[in-house]
Amino acid sequence: PITADARHVINVPNKNIRKVKTVKITKRWYRPRAKVGGYQRQRVTGKSKTYVGEQIVAEKGKQYVFNRFAFLADGKPAEPQGVAIVKFKAPGTKSKHTYMFIQMSFNKGNNHRMGRIVRYDLGVLNKYVNKKGKHNKVVKALQKSKKYLAPLSSKKKWASKRRKAKKHLSKTNYKIFAAVVIGKKFRMGHGQSFSYNPKDGRLYNAALTAKHDSGNYREFNFQKISMHTLAPSKTWRMLVRVTHTVKSVGLKSRRVKTYLQLHDLTFDKGGHFYFTETTKRMQTMKNRISKYKKGGFKPGKRHYGKYRKSLGGLVTVYRGTMGSSPKKVKMVVRISNSIGTMGQGLAYSKGRLFLIYDNAFMTMPVKHLSKLTLKKINFTVLKAAHYRESEGMGITSSGRGYLIMNRFAEAVRSHGRVK
Repeated sequence: PITADARHVINVPNKNIRKVKTVKITKRWYRPRAKVGGYQRQRVTGKSKTYVGEQIVAEKGKQYVFNRFAFLADGKPAEPQGVAIVKFKAPGTKSKHTYMFIQMSFNKGNNHRMGRIVRYDLGVLNKYVNKKGKHNKVVKALQKSKKYLAPLSSKKKWASKRRKAKKHLSKTNYKIFAAVVIGKKFRMGHGQSFSYNPKDGRLYNAALTAKHDSGNYREFNFQKISMHTLAPSKTWRMLVRVTHTVKSVGLKSRRVKTYLQLHDLTFDKGGHFYFTETTKRMQTMKNRISKYKKGGFKPGKRHYGKYRKSLGGLVTVYRGTMGSSPKKVKMVVRISNSIGTMGQGLAYSKGRLFLIYDNAFMTMPVKHLSKLTLKKINFTVLKAAHYRESEGMGITSSGRGYLIMNRFAEAVRSHGRVK
């Protein structure tokens, strides 16, 4: 186990926050979270040669199409929670490759979950998925590979299983098997706060320590993760604290301290880290359903229940400074209504911050966050032919998005650049 450094207490100033009203859009385009049992499972099978992922429609009319890329190794019963796409030179390779890192959580236990990171060589896997979305080679190969996968931390077991895989798998299946590497188990919390910092070339994770999200005292572990071992190499115990002034009728104003958790995480090219907080989640309106686009998606009672009449929660975006350790944090902008019920992840690409929700994401320019306007925000929503749970999106250097889906664990890939 890694010994944590001394606790870092970061005080967040609560003033001069930019506010942007988005309810005008979320009245029409909000995508609610499914209720318990409302999600549909996509079968893990290689029989279906084509699968066009749910078509995505943007508020301004631009459409994205995500096609199935591959089911993820270790995808049952583990759940994907975080994703990062990085181009770097891995041990034993001659040049830089583009890799997709998926953070998988293993067992239930709320924020005390164990998990591991799985690394995929996209350069290899992309060769076996064609433009029409035929994916059966990759799906079948990953299914057959699972029994030969062993964590990097167990060198003898890893080498032994690799030899067996080379002996028993076909040449194509072995190439796909060799494109997947898994790390050892470690405590990762819920697992959604996972990202790559291009400034120092390391992965990071925030592991929540509280058993539940409720409660005021919320210490968490901010972890630096090795690109080679796929396990934490350094840990900071952190408290991120916001002080509010509360006014009561007939009483003096008082100062109240609240503590933040990092439920999501991403870094920009300058090494600043971002996370969000969603509050006032259940704003509703009586004629909510009538506001959806006529002839388009309408959430039914069967799958969505109480969330279907929501207008979206209040989202606060925070930006932190990362040096030799996490440093000051400040609130950057508040968005009145989110495009989805629960934030599932953050991503950064080409100067834009991506907030990922179930069947939807919203993006905004990082350099304009302190002066953000509604016109500078892009909203994208899925038509939701299938009720799937999104778990974040990794974006390549060219801007191509790999949206991670759950139930069962799967990646779908955009045709072009997401923005």
